[in-house]
Amino acid sequence: MNKQLAEFIGTFALVFFGCGAAVVGGMGSGATAVDLLGIASAFG
Repeated sequence: MNKQLAEFIGTFALVFFGCGAAVVGGMGSGATAVDLLGIASAFG
C-alpha cells in the first residue's frame, strides 16, 4: 500500500507542478512570466 501511495503522490506532484508551470507560462510576459527553462525545471 505504501508503494502505491508514494506513486500516486509523485505522479500528482509531477502533473500538478509541471502542467501548472505550462499554464502559467502561457499566460503572460514580464518579470513573473515562466519561460521554457522554468517549465522544463518543473518537469525535471
